[in-house]
Amino acid sequence: MPHDVSREYLEALEDLLEQEHRFLMTGNLDGACRLVSRKLRLLDHPALQAPAHDTDPEPVRRIRHRAERNQALLSAAIDGVRAAMKQIEALRKGPAPLNTYGRDGRRLTLTSGGRGLERKA
Repeated sequence: MPHDVSREYLEALEDLLEQEHRFLMTGNLDGACRLVSRKLRLLDHPALQAPAHDTDPEPVRRIRHRAERNQALLSAAIDGVRAAMKQIEALRKGPAPLNTYGRDGRRLTLTSGGRGLERKA
């Protein structure tokens, strides 16, 4: 595979990773997801499967750095979504009942008045 073709695909992949980074930094997860098929097509191209021996290692290093950076952002986004889902579920369930003892020594279970979310205008 000619050196120029490999370089062209490396530059295209680098540009795509930068675009993905911009989407992730602005919280546009849909935009980042739309890039996946393009990214996979680039990565599957023969020019990137077996780069020429004279390929400059610097673009490869930059791509690796960008890919690792984006992976960290994606992981943080996934963690944030999971935490939000847990918080929503906790709000739906309401507070846990409180077990305590009354004046006579009997066990009491205190619960909140209502369940679920209260919405006010």
